[in-house]
Amino acid sequence: MTKAIALPKGKHIEQKVLDELAASGVEITREHPLAIEATVKGLGDITRAIFCRSDQMIKLLMEAYDVVLGIIGKDMFLESESYVVKQFGSFTSVARARGVFFTRADNDAKSLQDMLNSYGWQSDIASEYPNQTRRFLESRGHLQVCRPGQGQRKIHPCKGAETLVCATTKYLYGVALVETGTTLAVNSLQEIKGSEIFDSCAVLVGEETVDKKILYTTIKTLNGLTF
Repeated sequence: MTKAIALPKGKHIEQKVLDELAASGVEITREHPLAIEATVKGLGDITRAIFCRSDQMIKLLMEAYDVVLGIIGKDMFLESESYVVKQFGSFTSVARARGVFFTRADNDAKSLQDMLNSYGWQSDIASEYPNQTRRFLESRGHLQVCRPGQGQRKIHPCKGAETLVCATTKYLYGVALVETGTTLAVNSLQEIKGSEIFDSCAVLVGEETVDKKILYTTIKTLNGLTF
């Protein structure tokens, strides 16, 4: 059976990952830009690529026998909280971004401490990363943050910038992935200073039981991979 690598599908990370692979001498060929499957040359026993949404990749790695490795944004890997799929390295120059809290531009709370001390902090939170948001807040100790339906303060999952921007009409605070902060600024939103939950870039992942020869060949081939 041929072996495959899962690659991210989407305008923000897809081309950056393909450029990184090309720079390492790995050739990805597909019949159409929207084709899900492609051929791979230059990556040892891995001869196929499967393009999929980042939120599908972890499940694909666990359930598809022939998909042995994947490249995904660290943000989505962390949010999955998978105990089966492991990170083997990072492409620190690919898809750099940060997960941060934000609020409306007219809110007086500018820093994390301001946010935690403000009365408005009792409001619910809209988040692209509810699992990582919960972990971050619970790690502060004095905060008791509950999932929806389990208490007064709730973390509401929101996917995509459009949904988050709309959510700010109802919730005073949110959590989003930002690169330059332009999307926040043009939508009358501001980053809460000192509120970074995680930093993100593209990462190489796979099950811990992945064939060591395939893993070694991949790591050796990909020049931009760091540990």
